[in-house]
Amino acid sequence: MKDTVDSIQQTNEVFLGYYHDEVLAGFLSYELEEHTYSICRLVVHPIHFRKGIAKALLEYFLNHVGQNRHSQVSTGAKNEPALRLYKQFEFKEVKDIEIAPDVYLTLLEKK
Repeated sequence: MKDTVDSIQQTNEVFLGYYHDEVLAGFLSYELEEHTYSICRLVVHPIHFRKGIAKALLEYFLNHVGQNRHSQVSTGAKNEPALRLYKQFEFKEVKDIEIAPDVYLTLLEKK
């Protein structure tokens, strides 16, 4: 993660936050490109893993923002928890993309 506060503020991404006891526990960001929503980031603080936060953020996004729109996301090809989460919401694997030697991302789409 090479992002800085300034680089994040300069993006065109829209951020959705999940707060636990008034502390930011996770967030999802997205952009609208043409007619497709691209989920850019889905992040949960490690102390809040396995509490359903990523699921809640994705569910909110799909029901309130990306409803009836084409959406896409990419994640590490070996990130089984993330792949399971997206597939639970009917995202389908499209292709694997090599981003460095032997390092792959999986692109998923939901129509």
